[in-house]
Amino acid sequence: MVELKESGVICSVDQHIISVKFDKSKGKKKYGGFPWELKKEQLKHFPVIFEFDNDSNFLGLRILR
Repeated sequence: MVELKESGVICSVDQHIISVKFDKSKGKKKYGGFPWELKKEQLKHFPVIFEFDNDSNFLGLRILR
């Protein structure tokens, strides 16, 4: 596992999971969900760009801060 911390962003990578966390929600309740579980109104608050090819193979994603 590899972990990188810089400017309040923590990115960890292991064989099966890539995790990106923003160190700004200390003490607040955390929630999680898959993109298709969220309402369209909620998705507007999460600037994530999914990258894929013509065969719908997942190539990566970008998270804007």
